[in-house]
Amino acid sequence: MTFLLCKAVKELLVRELAGQGFSTPMADGSQAFTAPNIFLFDPPFKRSHSEPEHYPFVAIRPLEGRDLEARGPSGKDQVNLSMLCAVHSEESKEAGLMELCNLIFKTRLALLGYRLLGRRFELMPPAAWALAEAEEQEPPFYRGGIEATYTYPMPIPDLNPEEKVDIYGAGYPSGQEA
Repeated sequence: MTFLLCKAVKELLVRELAGQGFSTPMADGSQAFTAPNIFLFDPPFKRSHSEPEHYPFVAIRPLEGRDLEARGPSGKDQVNLSMLCAVHSEESKEAGLMELCNLIFKTRLALLGYRLLGRRFELMPPAAWALAEAEEQEPPFYRGGIEATYTYPMPIPDLNPEEKVDIYGAGYPSGQEA
């Protein structure tokens, strides 16, 4: 279910941030304004500064989860998601940080606008955000993040395959009648 939650958040952000313009470096050295890339788990590059063409981006990954209630039809699971937000700006540090704050704000608005995703994943406020420490910001790359908590119905475990139970007219084990 956690992967389905991450996928649902990705689909939401792709849809809601599609019309938003953020500063993006082009191959010829110029800047264009494009929608952010949305990645599941990690960006597709190993070093954070190696490929500026992937900027801006939001990378969605689960941090931790827990059972909130006992197993059963009314049980719930909880998952904390982290969304790494990053931008690339050749302008001043102030402009880069403003661009990052803009991406974080628009991402939060998208999340808060849909408190229930896929009729099963419920956002539990508050969603928290932060910028990377000042000494960690290395112009022209700027990073920050959002943490959000979602709950969803706990999946009902499969029955032990050795147990034979009449569920929804599945019948009885051979040799037994009702």
